Amino acid sequence: MSIWDFFGNLASSKSQQLSWGWIDDNNIAGGINAQPFSPRQCYFVVRLSEMFLKDQRVLWKKFYPMVHGFVRHKPREFAEVAGPGQLKELGTANLDRLIGLAYPLTEPIVYNGADIDVLVGLYAVPGDDAAKLLLGSLGQLSSLAGISAEVGLKIAEVVKAGVEGLIHMDGSSLQLGARDTLRPGPPGAVGKIAKAGYLLAVNTPAKTVTYKDLWVKEGRLLQGSNPLTGRPYDEHDYMLIEVERRDTREDWRTLPLVQKHEEGFDAAIKSGASVADVKSRIGALWGPLVADVKGSAELTELDMDRVLKSIAQAIREKVAALEGGGPFETRSAAAEKVGITLRKGFDLLDVGDAFANRTAADIAQMRSNADKLQF
Repeated sequence: MSIWDFFGNLASSKSQQLSWGWIDDNNIAGGINAQPFSPRQCYFVVRLSEMFLKDQRVLWKKFYPMVHGFVRHKPREFAEVAGPGQLKELGTANLDRLIGLAYPLTEPIVYNGADIDVLVGLYAVPGDDAAKLLLGSLGQLSSLAGISAEVGLKIAEVVKAGVEGLIHMDGSSLQLGARDTLRPGPPGAVGKIAKAGYLLAVNTPAKTVTYKDLWVKEGRLLQGSNPLTGRPYDEHDYMLIEVERRDTREDWRTLPLVQKHEEGFDAAIKSGASVADVKSRIGALWGPLVADVKGSAELTELDMDRVLKSIAQAIREKVAALEGGGPFETRSAAAEKVGITLRKGFDLLDVGDAFANRTAADIAQMRSNADKLQF
């Protein structure tokens, strides 16, 4: 590009629609459940699967990629920064070499039927600055040319700042951005529907991207006739955003709304009271647990019943052991009972999955009375 073309583009430049769209479901290695989300029936997680800057160095500066992501699914909102920024405290050298994959932009969210608003921006962030060495050399050369080192450095710094400002090297710059809404609806509805898949933003006009030749394998973008022989895509800057579907939440035992009840059940089982009294205490604690679980916005309807059934099953096992004397160690002297020591109480981490290895019919039957605790 000539200097006349450069300054001409500063004065006038035509807008272009950049590429943004779904990777074909058939081009995702391993397959995917791309059925539209149904309210209260599944979770979703939005993550930055991969990001790429084509130009890592411009003149004397190196740049590394960073993505700012904002996701809203009313009433919840998430804002995350994905990139090697956490490593800056250890220095900015070679941050462009970090392989960054699968950055979570949200935690698991129950899909409630509202729009999923996504706003993501790919930034080029300055890292190494080779101009520091260049300025030192210019200072030495200027003294040889009869110019004071101080004046020479000032001239060099002015030139450097001017060039950086002219081509936007003087700070982080937005390379690519996308703002879209995933809407409820069946396939073929207006706009992008809320479903699992991979959204791709590429810093090039949409008409120049051949989506049929793009593949996703293990969260990385490939280009070719198939995912086995495809090569990593490196023609333009891009962001690959994954929308993941989850049918269950394996971390429910760590949710505060569940954990806050653990101590009460544990104390009741370890109380040393009669079995009848233990049952009575547990019964009084069961109602508040049911209210919290059934009123939670962090669990699907299926997982609400899974949580209650699993905890109820664990409690029944503990009570049955109490009735048989299982968890107690009895100490005696001269046939006289001296004391009873509890071996173990109630721990959520020991609670299994009541729905595991069950048929659909069994689960449906279990769900019909999930809020009941029967000894």
